[in-house]
Amino acid sequence: MIVLGVDPGEMNGLCVVKVVDQIPYVEYQSMVSYDNLVNETLYIKDRWEIDRVIIEEYKILPHMLRAHTGGKKGKGITMRAIGVVDAIYHSSPRFYQPASILDTTQLQSEMHLPNNHSISHWISAYNHAWRHLRDRGLIRSPVELRASEIT
Repeated sequence: MIVLGVDPGEMNGLCVVKVVDQIPYVEYQSMVSYDNLVNETLYIKDRWEIDRVIIEEYKILPHMLRAHTGGKKGKGITMRAIGVVDAIYHSSPRFYQPASILDTTQLQSEMHLPNNHSISHWISAYNHAWRHLRDRGLIRSPVELRASEIT
């Protein structure tokens, strides 16, 4: 199984994760601006047969309202980024996850977000893919993999 994790926005994180024997492997990862999202997403679509796409859902929190109404690209860039991925993968199953899963998921996947947010987007994309796969029993956690090496 191969999944694409997506962290949408003005800077987009994309991560292709391949599962082999219940172990997730990063096949490809990138961070691209909104302006380059179409080309990057088409590049991925041309090279991998993606079984499903996992996208961070768009939710405006009241305390973040001002940040979501402007920006150098204007209003709604995250929604437009999601629309790009939805359009390109219109025939693939797509799943949406809240950003709130990232805190616990990074601990469980052991793929931690760096302190520098500007370089974290592909890792967020990976963690969205990882959580989806884990919730469906399609992968084992790093702790389970280490435990199986002992027995």
